[in-house]
Amino acid sequence: MIKVLEDYKNWATFTKNLSPKTIYGNINELKYIFKNLSFRPSLTETLSFLTKLLQQGKSPYHIKRIRSALYSYCEYLISKNKIEKNWAKEIPVPKIIPRIPEILSVEEIEKIINFPIRKGKHGESDRFWNLFFELLAKTGMRLGELRNLLVSDLNLTEQIITIRMTKIKEPRIIPIPPDMIEKLKRWIGNKKPNDYLFPGRSSPICEGACQEELRERAITLGINKRVHPHIFRHSFITELLRQDVSISKVQRIVGHRNLKTTMIYTHLLIDDLKWAMFKHPLIKKNISPQIAKKEIENFLIGFKGFSSSYKLECGDDFLKFVIKF
Repeated sequence: MIKVLEDYKNWATFTKNLSPKTIYGNINELKYIFKNLSFRPSLTETLSFLTKLLQQGKSPYHIKRIRSALYSYCEYLISKNKIEKNWAKEIPVPKIIPRIPEILSVEEIEKIINFPIRKGKHGESDRFWNLFFELLAKTGMRLGELRNLLVSDLNLTEQIITIRMTKIKEPRIIPIPPDMIEKLKRWIGNKKPNDYLFPGRSSPICEGACQEELRERAITLGINKRVHPHIFRHSFITELLRQDVSISKVQRIVGHRNLKTTMIYTHLLIDDLKWAMFKHPLIKKNISPQIAKKEIENFLIGFKGFSSSYKLECGDDFLKFVIKF
């Protein structure tokens, strides 16, 4: 089994140029298949096995991953003249209901990226991670994209970042958040153009270190969610859509190949849709002052420093907005 998988890995790496993450996932699924079936399973055997997995309650996502791994493996076998056609194409793709991503609130993100700087030798590490997570949160980059950024990928004059290592193998350009320009200038300092922006002991910084640091921060801050680096991307997309940025622009910023992927996040905006519906004249004229007060407060809460400068008062038939001086 080891030799077969090594050969497949070399083929996937050098011939197909698949990402290390994809290859790792495929090999894990192939080990699972080989253990339960054989090195050269037939279509009939595979369909029977996958049907049994579904009956046992296995996730459609798991079945889809197995199908994807087998498809790639069959392509490898064809290249070695072991089989004539890719029979994995005939495995039905299971219907998958998109998962609604969990997100962090703006307040939770601010706590993570403004984590207290400790004194002594830990201070530099804290500053490193604060900047790393801030850039992740404010650009919606994938973890792998940020990890692989070189200093030369940043054009601080034009205020843009060129992301080379994208999931779809096509570079994309995104703006640098204006409030991060000076921070990044100081961070880059005397680094060379070909240096990683965020180097690790083994350049670039390893994925596990990012996950562990974020997990520890969430625990320390009392954030009771399954916090992982990709949650910043979910939150970034959701907030842009919440601010009425067009879905096509969001798609271009985050590098989704398919607009349907971006549209998944619209399911998280039900409160914003309620607010939009309140503008309809037939609904607006029958809204009670109490409901209006609650919705206005929810709308204003995101404006920094504004929450303490006003007061809303309401009764059964009136709503009064008082500005404090």
